[in-house]
Amino acid sequence: MGKGARGGGGGGNLYTFLPLSLPGLPFHYRGENSSRRRRNILCYCFSTSQGKMQCVWVLVGVTVCGWWVQRAVGEESLCQSMAYRGLPVAVQNEHQCMILERLQQDAEAHKMQADTHFAQLLSRINKVEHSLVRKLSRRSHRSNVNSGTGFPSLKGVPVARDCYELWMSGVRVSGVYAVKLSSGLVQNVYCDMDTDGGGWTLIQRRFDGSLNFTRGWNDYAFGFGNVNSEFWLGNENLHSLTRDTNYTLRVDLWDWDGQHAYAKYSFMRVAGETDDYRLRLGAYNGTAGDSFSYHSGMRFTTPDRDHDLWWASCGKKDQSGWWFNACSYCSLNGVYHDLGNASTPRPPSPDGTHTGIQWFHWKADPTYSLQRVTMMLKPKVAVTLQRLGRLPDPVYG
Repeated sequence: MGKGARGGGGGGNLYTFLPLSLPGLPFHYRGENSSRRRRNILCYCFSTSQGKMQCVWVLVGVTVCGWWVQRAVGEESLCQSMAYRGLPVAVQNEHQCMILERLQQDAEAHKMQADTHFAQLLSRINKVEHSLVRKLSRRSHRSNVNSGTGFPSLKGVPVARDCYELWMSGVRVSGVYAVKLSSGLVQNVYCDMDTDGGGWTLIQRRFDGSLNFTRGWNDYAFGFGNVNSEFWLGNENLHSLTRDTNYTLRVDLWDWDGQHAYAKYSFMRVAGETDDYRLRLGAYNGTAGDSFSYHSGMRFTTPDRDHDLWWASCGKKDQSGWWFNACSYCSLNGVYHDLGNASTPRPPSPDGTHTGIQWFHWKADPTYSLQRVTMMLKPKVAVTLQRLGRLPDPVYG
């Protein structure tokens, strides 16, 4: 406890005030810390001519006297002692001012702490609200792609994880089948049992422009369309498919003159929403040229959620959702432009940008929009065994 101004009267010395506990609680002497210290209770202390120390409490302008540091019973009140009465008025006023100033500082600190706690509480409430909205949105969007949380009639019945398992069980007809994702969701998917050995699970298809792909984050997260026609399977489903198994991606492209090209990537992985469905791609091979590797490592962007590296928003420019970089060499969810059989490049929009279903390294023309496109997955091990000619024979039930 630091020594303060000296006063007269009885040779008593005035010491600077310090926080003090209430009667019955531990006394905080010489700055000792305690979690039970009370706020807005301060005192200033004197050493008497007898060598004893006495203190005065001040609580919001009210002086509480009679509490001795040594807790001696029956001794005279400090406020009535000659040591206190003998202090110059100016010294008494100075210390009262200091005490009031300290009380004001404590009050402001308490208000600031209360405001901080309130802001933290409000932030937590907002997070809980956002989580509830997301869960409700998830339930309301799942029905957009012929999906459900499970079919009671399938309880106890083994369900394939993907179209390749169906192919291995002897299924050879392309069409819509139910598969069970690692998330536990039973999902209707379209299986291509004809292309490149069969067993491919379609995740996207465009061919006539009947479905609008200019959509927001939630639609792309949970999927939209009909798997029998044009559709996007949904980023949540892509994450469920690719998080536990390495899948090879195959992209098939058709132009307006009937020409076909394809691109294969040794693996495709889509992260969860906490990483904004970030894309990872493996090595390329094919005939269309590598336009997709430029997008590997990118987070998903939609017109209402911008995660690309361009100074503006690629999602708004392209009017679709995609793993834009800054912005794209390929964009398979872009605006569908019906060019008939003409392969004449489209003129740019008034702002000089181009939209469409694009794969630059095939056409080497950013204005060309393709007629058809499919994206589909197959387990990497199956593709490797097929390439080596060691694919096991299917098991017929």
